[in-house]
Amino acid sequence: MPRLSHLFILLFFSTTLAGCVATSSTENTPLPQPVTTVPYQLGESGVFEMDVFLNDTGPHTMLIDTGATISSLYSDTTRKLEIEALTGENIIVHGLSQSSLQPVVRPENLRIGNILRSDLRMAVLPQPQDGFVPAGVLGMDILGDYTAVFDNDTKMLSFFKSETISDYPFGGWQQLSLSKNPYSERDFNLFFLTVRIGNNTVPAIFDLGASFSLMNWAAANSPEVRLLRRQLRDQWEVNGAIGSFKPSVRVTFDFLRSNRYTWENWTVFVTDLEPLEVMGGDGQPLMVAGADMFRDTSFAMDFKRGLIFIKPNPAHKAAD
Repeated sequence: MPRLSHLFILLFFSTTLAGCVATSSTENTPLPQPVTTVPYQLGESGVFEMDVFLNDTGPHTMLIDTGATISSLYSDTTRKLEIEALTGENIIVHGLSQSSLQPVVRPENLRIGNILRSDLRMAVLPQPQDGFVPAGVLGMDILGDYTAVFDNDTKMLSFFKSETISDYPFGGWQQLSLSKNPYSERDFNLFFLTVRIGNNTVPAIFDLGASFSLMNWAAANSPEVRLLRRQLRDQWEVNGAIGSFKPSVRVTFDFLRSNRYTWENWTVFVTDLEPLEVMGGDGQPLMVAGADMFRDTSFAMDFKRGLIFIKPNPAHKAAD
């Protein structure tokens, strides 16, 4: 019988139905020398992507996913590179639509600029059928070791040793706090923002692997949204539908706010997030803060200190 790994549980929330950074924004405050600086790009669905080398081949494009606890490769990549699955090892992959048991591989090496890793265990994801598919996913087993700075102007990504970054190196940028799982001691090495939506405060998984932001119906708790849900149910019943009622809809909120940073007139996909119940938040308000909240500005993510620094952008306060 295959051995089920409980050491690593991959939570993969990707919704892709899918110049060097040398100084901070304060002119006289230089950042330390980065470990490496590499280009990044936005994929067709708006998620962050970058090129890596696998087993000394490449470059291979991979998705940057802070909502994945470990990195993974798609099955076509393992086949092309002849990376064999480890005998008797499997891992549970939780997605937005379902959970499944997947093989595990150990590539000889993975290189990002000057960063070389030869100690990775990676999940193998089923190959999607449509559209461009990256080679795999860079998760928190890599990203969590560094302070990463995304420069929106140059589209360059710099990795720093977290201990070299001072307390407030990003002058004029807003500071957002990150915390661990508020619903369970099983944090899965994921990080949460606290997001205010109207009069409600909601935990939001910081997930750059999601092309747009989502929340469950418990998080979107307002009279207008409750009315919309009732209307959807009435329509569902009138149409004689069978099965489970699982409505999904896009809702534009007046604002989302984390700490003192605000996204005005922001559209979020509201749906059931049942696979996320593995985190202990069954029936509780929960949001996925996706790449759409960060892709049009510069920002830095520092998981060691539990901080995000975000450069204010007028686009986040655009009028209707």
